[in-house]
Amino acid sequence: MSEENYEWLPHLNKSIPKIAYGDKIDMYVMALEGWRRGLTLTFVSVSSKNLVRFKLSNGKREHNFSVTRGDKVSEEAVAICVNKKLTKDYLLKAGVSVPLGSSFNKDVSDSHILKYSEELGYPLVLKPIDGRRGRGVISNIQNSEEMLDALQQVRINMNYSEVIVEQYFAGEEFRVYVVDGKVVGVIKRISANVVGDGKHTIKELIEIKNNKRKKVPNMHTRLINIDREVLKHIEKANYTLESVLEDGKLLFLRQKGNLSTGGDSIDYTDEIGEEVKKTAIESSKAIPDLGQCGVDVLYNKNKNKAVVIEVNSRAGVGGHLFPLYGKARDVPKAIIDYYFPETSSKYNNNYDKVYFDFSSCWDIIKSGKVKEVKVQPIPKEPLITKQYKVSSITKSNTFLERVYKKATRLNINGYINKIGKQEFSIVAAGNKKNMEEFKESILNNFDNENVEMIENEWKALITQGFEVLNTSQNANGTVKKKKNKTNENKKIEKYKSDIEDLKKQLSEKDKKYNEIITSKYWRYTSPFRKVSDTINKNKKK
Repeated sequence: MSEENYEWLPHLNKSIPKIAYGDKIDMYVMALEGWRRGLTLTFVSVSSKNLVRFKLSNGKREHNFSVTRGDKVSEEAVAICVNKKLTKDYLLKAGVSVPLGSSFNKDVSDSHILKYSEELGYPLVLKPIDGRRGRGVISNIQNSEEMLDALQQVRINMNYSEVIVEQYFAGEEFRVYVVDGKVVGVIKRISANVVGDGKHTIKELIEIKNNKRKKVPNMHTRLINIDREVLKHIEKANYTLESVLEDGKLLFLRQKGNLSTGGDSIDYTDEIGEEVKKTAIESSKAIPDLGQCGVDVLYNKNKNKAVVIEVNSRAGVGGHLFPLYGKARDVPKAIIDYYFPETSSKYNNNYDKVYFDFSSCWDIIKSGKVKEVKVQPIPKEPLITKQYKVSSITKSNTFLERVYKKATRLNINGYINKIGKQEFSIVAAGNKKNMEEFKESILNNFDNENVEMIENEWKALITQGFEVLNTSQNANGTVKKKKNKTNENKKIEKYKSDIEDLKKQLSEKDKKYNEIITSKYWRYTSPFRKVSDTINKNKKK
């Protein structure tokens, strides 16, 4: 499951910063797609919880986004999708197949639910009405004893008092992403699992797989946690955590295939049958104003039957961009096409050369100092990208500072990294004219001729802005970005400085105002001001 096994989308290769790994991946790739098309990107803080959202504008109209979901999805649609009971009601009304079952509010006793379960017939599924990411979903419950145990877990331990009980449907699980009535990506989701090698214990195999998942952008924080459900599956298979799993033996650790709980993803966009695609499209149309969504479908190939188990109005796109096996599908492109169709073929010259500094934007918003951060637009002129390896006799700090100031003045993107006592690696991207001036400045060492330079082409992507680093460059050209003074800190300090300047200006004005109104001149001229005010009022009449 290493990066080498992926069919990465070329424009995302090496353009995902570590801060975007995990839960932030969906927001980042969506914002990046819009920004790279030349749309104005602004990150905003909303509500007292300081939640981060973003908006995109083409200058004439603007759309707001909550992670992947844009504002073309109505509040009514969101409310329906959040409530699983409402979702089922709308799907049933539209003739979409869903598992038979019923919902129960907090006032209904467990004994009543057990009685209903017996009447419906096992195996069954228990899930919260308002649960997300598979939380609280217990599948393939075989009898009353297991149902009572599941009710204890969901209603008491997890505090989901309102639940749904429905028939268990045996089938493979798929996430189908629908945009504007079209299927743009399908992944098959497989429950968390490990494969034995005859050497390692199950506990060790889980750790090995988690270490691999940490390297995948959308799975970085979505690890296999050894919890009650995992232990139960291991026990059912007659193993313990310390058992050495046989070579080639596949052991499932959960019932559900949610990626957030350790599930695997396989692209099935071209392989999936039309029945599944049709069911997903019908589901998106069944809910008013739901122009984009992820539909979770169970499909039984032998019966050629599909049932919908959930519709998500803010579905993640990471599983489609980074499947463990198969072709990556560019769902963010389809979503931005839906909101800004006029940009679908108008890609910036530097679309696959540069990406914005997400870390700075995120940290500034989360600091609470500002409510909005507008990202500097992507450069319009074609960028020339170079790497310079430089040796200089100038003091390190002086040289670093001069290069940084020159790069900032010339709008050069990239970084300078100290790799030896007086040796530096400079990666730079800018337009032809500015790059020539930048190179000349380095060669002359700012009026000092003692510089040696080796120049190479640079093919990897570059972060917008210029940074000073203090760590060594890796062999593959990537950099562990431990910054001497980060851009985000500089921006925060600038905001603080601006605020302090404004406070000083206001203080000085207040002081002058107080001096005037307390002066003898102000007191002596009071009668004249009153006469003037009266004259002005009469004129207005």
